[in-house]
Amino acid sequence: MKDIVFKRHTVAGLVLSALAGPAIAASLEASAVGDFNGDGIAETDSDSVTGSPVAQTSVNVMDFGTASGYAFEYEGFADIAAGTLGAYARLDSSIDKTGIDGPLLRTEATIMDTLSFDSALAGAYDITIILGIAGIIENGDGRVQATATLGVGDGGSTFDSAFDSWGTDGDHVDTLSATVTVNGNVSLNLDTALAVEIFEIAVGSTTFGDFRGILGEDGPSITIVVPDGVTLSGSDSGAFDGPVVVPLPSALWLLLSSILGLLSLRQVQRR
Repeated sequence: MKDIVFKRHTVAGLVLSALAGPAIAASLEASAVGDFNGDGIAETDSDSVTGSPVAQTSVNVMDFGTASGYAFEYEGFADIAAGTLGAYARLDSSIDKTGIDGPLLRTEATIMDTLSFDSALAGAYDITIILGIAGIIENGDGRVQATATLGVGDGGSTFDSAFDSWGTDGDHVDTLSATVTVNGNVSLNLDTALAVEIFEIAVGSTTFGDFRGILGEDGPSITIVVPDGVTLSGSDSGAFDGPVVVPLPSALWLLLSSILGLLSLRQVQRR
């Protein structure tokens, strides 16, 4: 039986390339790549939308089945209105699939938008984007890796990004944040992505990564932090409605702590 081979894109590379250029068209994408029909060749299941404004505010891929000696299950979603995204991948194997070059199954979700801010302030100020992460990994006799990237920039020299990955068994609750210092009214590119990949699995093992821990009804995963006197005035998507908060001076760490605490509680409730 042939091994699955497909080109792997890096989440960090996608974000940094978008931030380095001019204003980006708003887009949502959810995708899964793997051998879904047992022919040893990778297939792609994807749902995406691009536009100014976007024609729909959410995308989703989801499926399960049996192929190439293992049972697969996946879901990816992105909702630009709620500011949420999630990725889930699972394999149950009856054959050994270790030592493979590249992931056996990859699920990814991305959100890209250009956000406009109006400022009544006389000087420079900071805008911070926070991405909340909540998920669980069970490697079994396999290997799972989840990655997330967050970036914000003006298409020129003003940009910041954050990247993290998780691969150990258990719950993972975390935040990524990116901060830029700007002046006056500005438009900023926002780009964030979340992926779950399964790289190998042994006979009789169950391996999964479930990073759908922040759902629309539970609260958005993207939070924008601005000072008093700055407002989110619009978005290229025409739909972005993530929360915008104005913390007390020097209290951003308190906001991050409260987000982590809320995510931890929701993760426990999911279990």
